[in-house]
Amino acid sequence: MRPLFLTVVCFLFLSTAPVLAATCGNGPNGFEAWKADFIANSKRYGLKQRTVKSALQNVKYNSKVIRLDRNQKSFKLSFQQFYAKRVNNAMIRRGKKLGKTYTRLFNRIEKKYGVPAPVILAIWGLETNYGGYLGNMPVLQSLATLAYDCRRSKFFTNELVNALKDRHVAEITAIVRFQTPDRQDDGGRDAVFLFDAVEKAGISLAQLLAA
Repeated sequence: MRPLFLTVVCFLFLSTAPVLAATCGNGPNGFEAWKADFIANSKRYGLKQRTVKSALQNVKYNSKVIRLDRNQKSFKLSFQQFYAKRVNNAMIRRGKKLGKTYTRLFNRIEKKYGVPAPVILAIWGLETNYGGYLGNMPVLQSLATLAYDCRRSKFFTNELVNALKDRHVAEITAIVRFQTPDRQDDGGRDAVFLFDAVEKAGISLAQLLAA
């Protein structure tokens, strides 16, 4: 009976053990294997395999993303140097104006996540000039590359999963993609779109900072 008992125990253990992700890497050689494993284990992340395969099938390792990630010059500056280089009065005025425009939205976000409006506005302004800079890097390619890279694999795997859960990749890319708040109200349609985009950006930042 004992051999049979051990066999049953081993079978149950193997059938319930978590699926291990493919090993991260520090170069392009293992990326395709990592991607294949990620696609194969889509359900583990709450994703549909067909959706993930379609989204990532043409995604390649991007060495430029890694190079930029390793060479973020802002981290080499003192706070005073960074402030002098990146912040100006016009940015501050615009941030205050947007804070007033979306007061109720930011109050709701702060109440839920504990992240105050000035923090969200500061990041929004510094990273995208309040939506004026839309970015020029492919989002899924960048996230997949960083998820595979060993430096912060766990963090960016989570970001990649969040992006894939939204068909338009809105939750994770809203910070980069939403339109600038200077758009005119076209019968209310642009205003609704803009509010929705700002809301997604604010919530994405708040969730990231509160995690």
